[in-house]
Amino acid sequence: MGHRGGTARAWRRGEGTAEGQRQQQREVRKSFQEHFDGIRELYQRGHITSKQAEEWEAIARMSDDDFEAWLDGLYPAGRQTQLAWWNADTYKNPAQPVVGICWFEAQAYCAWLSAQAGQAFRLPTEVEWEAAARGLAGHRYAFGDDFDPARCNTLETHIRHTTPLGVFPGGETPEGLVDMTGNTRDWTSSRYMSYPYNAADGREAPVTPGACRVVRGGSWYDCQDFARAAYRCYVVSDFRVNYLGLRVAQSSPGLG
Repeated sequence: MGHRGGTARAWRRGEGTAEGQRQQQREVRKSFQEHFDGIRELYQRGHITSKQAEEWEAIARMSDDDFEAWLDGLYPAGRQTQLAWWNADTYKNPAQPVVGICWFEAQAYCAWLSAQAGQAFRLPTEVEWEAAARGLAGHRYAFGDDFDPARCNTLETHIRHTTPLGVFPGGETPEGLVDMTGNTRDWTSSRYMSYPYNAADGREAPVTPGACRVVRGGSWYDCQDFARAAYRCYVVSDFRVNYLGLRVAQSSPGLG
């Protein structure tokens, strides 16, 4: 499947497939607890839904034992043989983007696609992703500088799941890329490190044990602030969630 590095091979064998995701959620819960009053403020400002606010507050209030038991049910250990949400009715329309894919699976897909097509495909770096989303004009969002919920699938659009690609008229970049704002967040090849960006400082290493990877683009789950083309977020490499997918970049001959 094209995996390189001990961390990826261990994940493929089913070793520690749940721990990274559980740790990601532990950090999220800690943030909820530290900024508990801010959850309601986010809801009042329209940045999260009432359901999200209730869920986040419930997670913050859980005892440590109850929270760990919840994680055990949410992220069972063992070998993963299928993408998360693969059979969920809300996400399985062939025209919808694939979600529930971790970074290792995204890398494996690029390797498979390259072998099938006889061309080199890979995940984009985070600067490539941002450049594509902002376009030559350097827009704040894919379609321009002013946010418009009628041109993308974000929290403000009130759909609450992914939509088929390209269903929002006027939502594409001037260069013709669709859904670069909203619908899904996308994996990049880049390790999460501070800017300025330097491709030679280790952030583009194929597999780095314990490293978080950058995801870009706001999703149906996110408000407009998180949908800005310049917004960057990080998650552990084995994280899988129903608003996180991928895009691929094609390498030019001789450029890698």
